Order: sequence, then structure tokens, then C-alpha cells
Amino acid sequence: MDRREILTKLVLGGITEGVIPVASSLITEFTHFTELRRNISGLLGLDIRFITHTGSQGDMGLNVLVSKKLSNMLRLEYQQSTLKDPWATFYGASVSIEPLGVSLGTRVYSDNTRGFRLRIRRKFNF
Repeated sequence: MDRREILTKLVLGGITEGVIPVASSLITEFTHFTELRRNISGLLGLDIRFITHTGSQGDMGLNVLVSKKLSNMLRLEYQQSTLKDPWATFYGASVSIEPLGVSLGTRVYSDNTRGFRLRIRRKFNF
């Protein structure tokens, strides 16, 4: 079956299956998965996030971002993506100086290109 046929079956349903059974089973599995993620995060001291993302070609993908705060200033991160975009999978580090509102980070992407980021955050009272 092609994608449109599969989506039509899921949305409109067939004789015995449709959106409601698929959704209820996904919700049940999601609660178990969320609890597992929370336990692993607490045990290892990691921040684990699952993010859906739309690629530049319109394809949908799932990103898993794992980060570890080593100190008040230093954070390491790794992201694995199901997208074919080489910039969707990376590892990197960032240093932030909270009192100044400045952070500096670097990332190495899956195609071995590098990116640097300088972020300055300020509050303005208008």
C-alpha cells in the first residue's frame, strides 16, 4: 500500500480498525514510554526530549535530544533524527553566563560541518 492508502485506512478505518483503536493503543504505549523516559532521565541525570520535526522536503521525523548539564555554565547535547537532513543530527556543547545573559555554543552535524551560536538575552521595559 502507498502512504495515502495507509493514511486513509487509519483515518477512515476498515472493517475492524480505525482511528479510535489506533489512538487508544498509542496513548497506552505513550504513558508506559513516558514513565520509562522519566526513570532513565532521573537515574542518569540526563534531559531526554522527543520532538517531532518537519524537514525541508515536507517529510515528518522524530528527533531525540539528549542533554546533560555538567555545571551551571556548561551543557553537552546530542540529537539523533530520523530525517535525512544532515543538520538534524548533531552533537555539541554550550557555555552560558547567566548574569550577563550570554551563551556561546558549537555543534558538529552529521555531515561534519560545524556551527557556532552566540545568543544574548536581555529584558527590556517599554
